[in-house]
Amino acid sequence: MVASVMGTSPFAICAYCKRRGVVPYSRHMPKIVDHAERRSEIVVALWSTIYAEGISGVSFAAVARHGGISIGRIQHYFATKRDLVLAGVRAIVAAAEEDFRSTPEGSEIPGDEPARSSRATPIDEGDATDHAVDTLRSLLTGQIPETQEARIGSAVWSAYLAASMADREIAAVVHDALGGTRELIAQLVAQIRPDLAHAEVGTLALRLSALRDGLAHEVLHGTAAPESARAVIESEIAALTSRG
Repeated sequence: MVASVMGTSPFAICAYCKRRGVVPYSRHMPKIVDHAERRSEIVVALWSTIYAEGISGVSFAAVARHGGISIGRIQHYFATKRDLVLAGVRAIVAAAEEDFRSTPEGSEIPGDEPARSSRATPIDEGDATDHAVDTLRSLLTGQIPETQEARIGSAVWSAYLAASMADREIAAVVHDALGGTRELIAQLVAQIRPDLAHAEVGTLALRLSALRDGLAHEVLHGTAAPESARAVIESEIAALTSRG
């Protein structure tokens, strides 16, 4: 299986919270709580803080304000601001990968051997290619920030990308995520076009990965419409699947 995959748009607050049972804090909450849920609640508040104030604006007080939680609770789970910021970038990658794998296209990606072996009958070669095309389309278009939730996530991810230039630990997480995504794209391209040489597959994977990220930024900054970005991706997929 590939490394971390930045699959769908790297932020889905509702889905992220729902999967972890995160709910707003209330003084009427029972005394026994799920610590993973509380950590997730803090991470979501961190993301909101980064979206509003940037990583430089992160402090326990700011996160507490954006999350409607106490500073003491944050300090209980995160010893330092840096611990919290690092937890945030790891969580955003994990959330994106979970979202992608929860889709029909992402539920069985190349390298996921246990899922493949569970099939009662072998998958038809044509069906496998169609599935690879659908998975590639989902991977490339899933980064387009078409909702406010996705715009927040794209902006937060961009903030971490910028921070990675001067922060080795953030850079390691970003490098793993981007590398894992490109590796998956290469696997899909190779499955769609088995006639291509290894070097050609690598070049196409780099092209599609860069196009995916570039279009996401264009849409985020309002210099391209989501439908225009999708049209560009569809033209690339059409060119890839054409052997003429």
